[in-house]
Formats: sequence, C-alpha cells, structure tokens
Amino acid sequence: MGSDIYPSGTIAAAREATIHRIPAIAFSHFKKNNRELDWERPIQRI
Repeated sequence: MGSDIYPSGTIAAAREATIHRIPAIAFSHFKKNNRELDWERPIQRI
C-alpha cells in the first residue's frame, strides 16, 4: 500500500462508498503470465 492506492479504481470505489458512510472493502487480484486466478486465497483473508 501507499501511493499506489490513489490511482486505483478498485480502491477509489471503496473510498467513495466510505465517504457516503457505506461500508466497503476492495479486492484486486494480480494476474501474471496467463496463470489461473486463485480466488480462494484472498477470500480466506476476509
């Protein structure tokens, strides 16, 4: 985290919801070299 979160549309949506007092969480998944996405790992961190 850090300055990378400000241009992120994913984070911006969660930040906007928070401004309107709507609970929000943002998830982003990095895909490298056409590998299969593993959504189970990030889901377990909730």
